[in-house]
Amino acid sequence: MVTTRLVIHSGGHKTGSSAIQRYLFQQREQLGDAIYLHRDTANSSLWMLHAFKRDLAELPAFRHLQLTETDVCELRERARERLHSLAMQCQASLAVLSAEAIASFSLGELNEMKSFLAPLFSRVEIHQYFRPMKSRMESAYQERLKHRFASLEKKFHLGYNRRIELLDEIFGRENVNIHKYDATEFPGGDVVAHFLSALDLPVEQSALSQSYNEGLSLPAVQLLYVYRKFNPSLTPADRAIVKQLSHMPGDPFRFHSALYHELLANGPNAVFLFEQRVGFSITENLTADDAIGIRSEQDLAEIPQQSLRWLSDTLSRPGGTTVVPPADADLSAVAALVASLHEPG
Repeated sequence: MVTTRLVIHSGGHKTGSSAIQRYLFQQREQLGDAIYLHRDTANSSLWMLHAFKRDLAELPAFRHLQLTETDVCELRERARERLHSLAMQCQASLAVLSAEAIASFSLGELNEMKSFLAPLFSRVEIHQYFRPMKSRMESAYQERLKHRFASLEKKFHLGYNRRIELLDEIFGRENVNIHKYDATEFPGGDVVAHFLSALDLPVEQSALSQSYNEGLSLPAVQLLYVYRKFNPSLTPADRAIVKQLSHMPGDPFRFHSALYHELLANGPNAVFLFEQRVGFSITENLTADDAIGIRSEQDLAEIPQQSLRWLSDTLSRPGGTTVVPPADADLSAVAALVASLHEPG
């Protein structure tokens, strides 16, 4: 008789998923009567994509591999065999699987995953965190810029309510647990502690870390935007460039409330239905950061002298080449310097 309950942590985007995964993976021997399902890495997103994503070969991260239908079928079979094997070996009362990629699964993909998992576990539950919409939009725009040029003309369809409807339909409302991503409501301000508490798992305080990826600063996003104006497509060097920009100090990146309203495609009824279903508000003080919030792409392209000095200091070598910052109006020269950030110091 199957007695193990499965909890699937499905993100979502920028809600401390990496910290949760890292803790569960590193502390997997100290989880009491629980087991952390993994394929030798903390984040099981790639594993779940292999197992259940129908358009795997077309995803940007896989397109360069030029996977054939046979390749995709082999990846799916191996991923599912691993999942089935771990489930069959499980003797704990609780199994936990964490993969934020599941937050992007379609209705059909969710249904296929549920159909595969249901016979293997006594119960399948979903736990997912949602950020307030404005902060989610600001984070999503940064992610767009990291992979390609992104104008501020494309609206954001956040689809919070539709996502809840899909999860409720597939897993049953009683098995869908939605949490607000708000550090002020977490034990000690830590999302990992909150997640463990929700599952009644023991907490090793010394292993907790509140160092989460909160995104790039406003000056860093401005430099990335200018770089993307002249380098609109993803290149192999971009990861190193973004890593360097992540160390750039400055005000947090925020949208002005007027721009937020322009970009939000969701109607007020969708927000109301979401809040009614989950029992908490995702409404923010939309004007709190208007003093530093950007209003347009023109604001993104206005690179302050302080940012040019940071570029110069970062690229200059002690006892070697001194990089002279370009005139602030010469965006092509600024983009060229940002492109140089991938070079080792």
